[in-house]
Amino acid sequence: AQLALAEAVAVCEELVRHAERRGIRLLFLYLPSPLETEPEAHPTQFGDLLADLELDPAALETYFELGDELLSRLGDLGAEIRDLRPSFSASSVPLFWERDLHLNLDGHALVAEEVLDWYRAPGNE
Repeated sequence: AQLALAEAVAVCEELVRHAERRGIRLLFLYLPSPLETEPEAHPTQFGDLLADLELDPAALETYFELGDELLSRLGDLGAEIRDLRPSFSASSVPLFWERDLHLNLDGHALVAEEVLDWYRAPGNE
């Protein structure tokens, strides 16, 4: 897990440097998985996943902590970040397709709203 985190941070650092050299504003979006925001809507998939990996639900805490740590390190880089976990968790409609757990139409619309809110914020003209 720590190796994966270190590699993700290294890639993000390179993206930040690349964008800064070119005068590009870079926005990182933390797009949560359905495991983080609507696990009760997909109990079969997650139950099967945990069983296949021989993990108990407590093992998922490492997964959640990695997301928090990545966001923290991006903040240390001075990167602009939009953590979508609160918006996804607050949604009253499912945001992922039941069959493959990819973003559904409502999920894509929510991401677009978040990006537009960021873009339209004062100072982002």
